[in-house]
Amino acid sequence: MTQMRLRELSIHNFRGFGSSSSPINFDGDLLLFFGPNGFGKTSISEAIEWLFYGSTKRRERGDKNSKREHADSYKNVHAIDDVYVEATVSYQGNDYKLRRKLEANETSITFVDGIPALFASIGLSPVEAVYPIIAQNGLQSIIHSSPKDRRDAVCAALGLDELVDLKSSLESARSSLQRTPPNTVILARKELSGFVSGLAQIDETRDLAKRWQQSPMQVSSTTDIKTLLAAANALSKTQSPDVENALIALRTKRQSIANNVLNTSTVKPLQNYEQSFSQYRDTASKLQVELLNTIGKIQEVLKASVKAFNIALLNFWRMGLGFASDEICPLCEQDTLTKSKQEELNGRIKASSEATAAHSALNSSISSLSTLTTRLISDIGRLGINGLTPDERTKLVSLFPSQSLALQDFLIVHDDWVNAKSTINSLLEQITNSLTDLAVAVTDPQRVLTVVESLNSFNLQFETTSSTVNTAYKTYINSWLQFDLVLQEIIASDTEIAKIDSVGKSLKNINYIKLITRYNQLLVDTQNIIRQVESKILAEQTSLLDERGTIVKDLYDRLNIGAQVGFHKMEPGNDNLKLHASSFGKIMHAASMLSECQLNCLGLATFLMRANSNVSPFGFIVLDDPVQSMDDAHAESFMSDIVPHLLDDHNKQVIILSHAKKISERLNALNQHRSTRVYHFEKYEQTGPILTEQVEMAQKLSQIKDAMKGNEDNRKFAVDRIRVLAEALIRRLYEKVNSAPVPSTLDTSSAKPLLALFQSIPGTTQQEHAGLKDTISFADPAHHTQVGYATPVQQQISPHVSRLETMIKKYDL
Repeated sequence: MTQMRLRELSIHNFRGFGSSSSPINFDGDLLLFFGPNGFGKTSISEAIEWLFYGSTKRRERGDKNSKREHADSYKNVHAIDDVYVEATVSYQGNDYKLRRKLEANETSITFVDGIPALFASIGLSPVEAVYPIIAQNGLQSIIHSSPKDRRDAVCAALGLDELVDLKSSLESARSSLQRTPPNTVILARKELSGFVSGLAQIDETRDLAKRWQQSPMQVSSTTDIKTLLAAANALSKTQSPDVENALIALRTKRQSIANNVLNTSTVKPLQNYEQSFSQYRDTASKLQVELLNTIGKIQEVLKASVKAFNIALLNFWRMGLGFASDEICPLCEQDTLTKSKQEELNGRIKASSEATAAHSALNSSISSLSTLTTRLISDIGRLGINGLTPDERTKLVSLFPSQSLALQDFLIVHDDWVNAKSTINSLLEQITNSLTDLAVAVTDPQRVLTVVESLNSFNLQFETTSSTVNTAYKTYINSWLQFDLVLQEIIASDTEIAKIDSVGKSLKNINYIKLITRYNQLLVDTQNIIRQVESKILAEQTSLLDERGTIVKDLYDRLNIGAQVGFHKMEPGNDNLKLHASSFGKIMHAASMLSECQLNCLGLATFLMRANSNVSPFGFIVLDDPVQSMDDAHAESFMSDIVPHLLDDHNKQVIILSHAKKISERLNALNQHRSTRVYHFEKYEQTGPILTEQVEMAQKLSQIKDAMKGNEDNRKFAVDRIRVLAEALIRRLYEKVNSAPVPSTLDTSSAKPLLALFQSIPGTTQQEHAGLKDTISFADPAHHTQVGYATPVQQQISPHVSRLETMIKKYDL
């Protein structure tokens, strides 16, 4: 696989870079950036990091402390348009332009060659195990962390981060489930815990009660249901094979015991009391309608009876009219049966027929009323609640403390119902008797009138009594439902009943037992999976550290040549990773015993091992101030050994950002034979850093030659660059001859101290010193833009250019 190399980087409104920043040429093997702190060096490394990973380690650490403080920190504070980072890269034989653009809520979108696409579309999948950015402020993140976090970080460096993430996700999910159980589990635990005190009093369930009292509650559906069944059989003295039959046996046993305390069958509403009451009201309503109907029928009979005649006489008239011929009477054979007489007799016959029909209708109504009365008496009986006997009342009162308001209220309602029920039964009995009298009295108008008066009275009484019964029954039901709670609590205080209730209620909540068992088993299963993943991680980590741990040790030793005190090895363990150091053969803890410089070397070695992975798609490594906390000896080891190792042995493109100019100069001096680019952060403005590429002497000289042939602005630029070139010549010559960087005291020095430095360089002449002094004096006014300064013409500039060109060629710069 051809690894990726950076060719060009554009940073727009990201971190310290503003909207006017120019693209940076990355086409080289070694890229060196130097400049003061706060000038935007880290913004370059973070821009590369964000481009490929969509986040930065620095931001991730910040978010853990305060998301609010670090919100919107990717965006330059002065940005008014898009925020993006774009790089031209070479990857697997092709050139691509990759871009990441910041979107709302700090999400981002990626582009490949200007088209929205995932980087995976070109086969690029950045993962933690190949992280190519190494920041000085993160070097000791592996060292100064808990053994578990250290283990996780090293696992990520070894490419085991997916296993670690899986384990972390499982642990997080399990912890959340254990810390905040589902509401159904909380309810189930609460419900079952209410039975513990009763279960603790039963031999068969004493151990179960202890487990249910633990925190968290220990429940096993198979064992616990079996135990509860055994307890149920012992209490009910049966051999019920299952929960359903056990509950029936317990209810029977409980009722038997409760009846010995108080028989509530005479005061307890029937199970289907709502249906029975509805049927009662329906029958009562029909009875009242039929009662009025019967009274009406009696009145019709009385009215018809006034016009009625003897039945024998009616039959005689009917027969005579049948034999009559014209007006001749069949009895006397005279013409006495006139037309008017015939009409009179037919009227009498008709009137008597209406009386007969009225009698028939009345008899039917009496029959219906009698049936409804009988049915209503039966419906009232089906309402139950016959009331307390004197003995039962005495026993009930004895169960309650004196002056119990609950008892007093119930007895009042109880008596109201018993009285209402007695009243309506008495009234229905009277109605039944009246109907019997009515059947006999129908032929006696005087007696019929008496019955009618009674029925009218019954109708009024029934309307009132029925309403009273309705109210009394509803009131009683509501009162009983409240009173029964108090009564059952008193009855349940009986030790034997308390035991039965504890077992019975536990069995009734068998679904809760099964639910908690499943919940507990889920926690156990998850823990087992976590252990299996941990074992896999440990095995893989041990295997990889046998191989790649030696790489870390080799890199560390390169930085600490010949040291007798230093890093020894990494020792993996369950949920931890130990760092061992050695002091003249004595093993000790690395994190607490090594110096800060040694720990930085260890951190750097670990991250380099990760970045140098053979499976990495990245052919570059970014190192941000890697030697900041190292002394000169370790820094030199890094520059003279580690960097060439990365360039030559791993064929990496190495990008180093440093605040120290001497680091860049030394690295440049050591790598003259390589393709090297050096950038200087000259200053920092609101629009971002000003970077100047430190080009080679020949390139700088060529720029000056071209500029001195141009207009006034070009010539002014050429004169200014002559001074810069003269200073660079002195620095480069010193480094070349002495194989050492210019003393740090001269990092920001002006030309005069550098002229003195030139005199100290072996092989230089006094004539060359005088010539350089003259050239610098010539160029100095242009550099400082003095008032009244007149820009020299080409003929004035040319001798100084020739002087510098001669020295560059002489010293092969």
